Amino acid sequence: MEDYQAAFLERHRDSETLDSSARKVAAMHLGGVTIECLLKSMIFASLPKGAKREWKTDFNNPQHTITNPGHSFQDALKRHNKLHDRVQKFPQVMKWLNTVENPNNQPTFYRYARCILSLTIGRKSRAKNPTKNWLNLINLAPDVRSNHKGVEN
Repeated sequence: MEDYQAAFLERHRDSETLDSSARKVAAMHLGGVTIECLLKSMIFASLPKGAKREWKTDFNNPQHTITNPGHSFQDALKRHNKLHDRVQKFPQVMKWLNTVENPNNQPTFYRYARCILSLTIGRKSRAKNPTKNWLNLINLAPDVRSNHKGVEN
């Protein structure tokens, strides 16, 4: 069993440390990992009592049907119906998730190279402040989760 809640808390601290140390690209990348851990933690928290906190696979039947969403935030949200419905009501959260997953609307291969180039040569990237978007999402996520009864259950 993976402890996604503990991983979220550790990655959150790491992301903030990297950002405050002017390690922007690393902070943005780790910010995405942080959100992924939070979403997976929330999925496991929503499982029925008695169900194992493990992903269903062809070789593992943990008494539920939820498979690992991989690195896709949208796939993770789809595995937690209540959270998905609530997040849809917050357009800014959906925008932030999209920015984290697809910065500058670039494919994964190019997005970090673009950020590195922009930061290295001093030009502004298309996103006004991608690091701020990452950290805003990370900091908002626990509030959205805790301020809405029934999101985890």
